[in-house]
Amino acid sequence: MKAGGVAPNLLGPGLFLSGGRLGEKGVYLGEKGVEALRAVLHLPGGEALPYLEEAPLERLLQALKAHAQEALGPLLSAEAIGA
Repeated sequence: MKAGGVAPNLLGPGLFLSGGRLGEKGVYLGEKGVEALRAVLHLPGGEALPYLEEAPLERLLQALKAHAQEALGPLLSAEAIGA
């Protein structure tokens, strides 16, 4: 997402991701999910791994998928991989 220029900017307070911003609505990430998302977007891959180990990966994937659909439209290949 970051390389494609559609990464969420994570501005705002809150533990939910919606419209590329953190707030009080959207997909709930919780503290660990927000930390992991920030790490993935801003740290080199190896440095982000410890944050992912603590994160709710299913909610993180759901939030990123919802964000990508908001930014790009329907993700047709997501059905093929079961996401």
